[in-house]
Parts: sequence; structure tokens; C-alpha cells
Amino acid sequence: MRTKKLNSTIAMLKEYKESNRITYEELSHQTGYNTGTLNSWINGTVKPLPESLKAVEQFLNRVYASKFVDIAEANKTYIDSRLVAQWTGKAHKDLLEDIRGYIENLKQSQAKTLGRKFPPYDKSRSINVFKPQYYFIESHYTHPINKRKMPCYLITQKGC
Repeated sequence: MRTKKLNSTIAMLKEYKESNRITYEELSHQTGYNTGTLNSWINGTVKPLPESLKAVEQFLNRVYASKFVDIAEANKTYIDSRLVAQWTGKAHKDLLEDIRGYIENLKQSQAKTLGRKFPPYDKSRSINVFKPQYYFIESHYTHPINKRKMPCYLITQKGC
């Protein structure tokens, strides 16, 4: 049997359902759509209307934003670059390119700072604020459609 290609929003909804190991009933309770509708969308037998896709996108944005808040409250303030791309309306691949440029600039600034000789008594200058890991942490995710490992970044509060 040939599977139908899912819309990327529905593929993300499917990934959310599977990664959180929730039932269609639980997903129905969270989204407000009935289980039959969700099942039809996720199995690819019915295409959702544009208004429904927009509502699902908003649901996923709320879910990912709340995960960000949960992580921030645990003193690990990171946000996934995919969510930043959505919020800014930028293609994720373009945001990754920008982040890689920022990292390169930080590395160059770090090299310049390390080359300077500061007196040992000046402790405030011994902290290097240009370490890229203070801003961006390289990570990856599994693409919901093709199951390939894809790059992303965890962006710290400073990186935002």
C-alpha cells in the first residue's frame, strides 16, 4: 500500500503525537479536533482545510513555546532554532546560515581577545564573553517526513 505524502504541519503533529506517546484521544483533548479527524489527517486519507492547518500550527507553536518556558524555568534557557525561524518568518536553512556566521564572528572575536595580554589582577577581563557555546549549541532533530537527521541549534538567552 502506498502512503500519501503528509503536509509538513500534519507531519509535525504526527511527530508530536509519537514523540510524546499520546493517544488520539489525548491529542483530541489538546487540539480540540475529534479523534476521527486527527486520525484521517495523520494517516493521509483526508487533507485538512487551510483554517485547520493554521489552527494546528498555532497549537504546535504554543506547545513548543511552553516547552521553552519549562526549560527556561529549569535554568537551562535554550530555544530550538526551528521555533525561532517560525517566529521570525525566516526559512530554517537561512537562519542556520546566519547562526553559523555569528559563530564564526564570535570565534574571530574570541581569538582577538585571547591574543591580548591583560594584567592578572583584572579578573573582569579574564572571562571571555565570545565563546560560541554561550550563545549557540549545535544539535539535531529527526525530520518528520524523511526521517533523516537534520541540523539545528539550541539558542541560549544570550543568543536570542
